[in-house]
Amino acid sequence: MFLLGSIQKAYIACAVLILITIPSAQPLEPRSPKPDGLVPGTVPTGPVRCGASLMPNGKGSNVYTCVDWDSQSYKCAGTNCYSGRKSGSAETSPLSKMIFYGCHYRDNGVDVGPPVNVHLYSFSNRPGDGGNKMDVHGWEKDPNDLRYYTCSWANKHDPNHLRPFCRYCTAW
Repeated sequence: MFLLGSIQKAYIACAVLILITIPSAQPLEPRSPKPDGLVPGTVPTGPVRCGASLMPNGKGSNVYTCVDWDSQSYKCAGTNCYSGRKSGSAETSPLSKMIFYGCHYRDNGVDVGPPVNVHLYSFSNRPGDGGNKMDVHGWEKDPNDLRYYTCSWANKHDPNHLRPFCRYCTAW
């Protein structure tokens, strides 16, 4: 009788544990889109504005991760990315010609030195800094002399508020 009672208690404990964990199980289906986002693998019909960040997928990689203002991520060929306006192109406005103005060199996380103009290699907005600062990896004069800078903008009409665009990307 004692053995039967122990087995019954163990059975009930297992049943409760299973009922608790079932709602938290992940469904076996493809990754769903972000709210108001694209299904992974979708190719947008037009250029994507990399509003939040643009980063190469490794040193020397020509594949970039572009994140738009809505936090939707895309994989893009760097040769299809450009500076300026949506109507631009990589041929007329390559990323190497995109410049942020009045930036400060960062040394161990501290902004130092006078304001300088920086050519873009990669960037990401800095959250929590009032929404108007970004970390830029780029160069002043020599493309082989990549450094980190802090750049900011005053309003949406400020040239530093411009962001790169990329064409023929894939959502992920």
